[in-house]
Amino acid sequence: MTSVAAAKPYAVVAEPELAAHYDLPLITEAEAQHYAFWLQRINGQVSLCQNIDATLKPLSLDFAKGKYAYRLQQVKSQKEPLGKACGLAKSARPTVIDATAGLAQDGLLLAAMGSKVVLVEQHPLIHALLADALARAASGPDWLRVITARVELVYARSEQWQIGRAHV
Repeated sequence: MTSVAAAKPYAVVAEPELAAHYDLPLITEAEAQHYAFWLQRINGQVSLCQNIDATLKPLSLDFAKGKYAYRLQQVKSQKEPLGKACGLAKSARPTVIDATAGLAQDGLLLAAMGSKVVLVEQHPLIHALLADALARAASGPDWLRVITARVELVYARSEQWQIGRAHV
């Protein structure tokens, strides 16, 4: 474990626009050792890197590949407990607000079921991962573009967004 000597525990490597958007320090790769967490573009994807546990690899999101992509393509709202809990039915596709978006697994499943979904995420690093993955999904396979077209991502604390409905 590396000690963290930075005033802020988060930073961004070599992506000035990303650093400015989230009001995070812009650092070089060499300076990353002084931060607990940082964002860095790896293989074309924004990745969350860390100095806490050397066994953990950088985290990035790709909704077009893997088990989750398969799940998104196979989902059926009539049989999904999540869809039932959110009021989805054969003729009803309400707009759903996922006030704690996290990695958007529930939100994307609901969008795959046909609902419009507003993902509200307050953490800058998680929001950045989601924004990058959704942007890449917009030019991905047709089935994924249809799903992500129903998704709106908001950078805010959910209780503040609810009050003012202020999109950031």
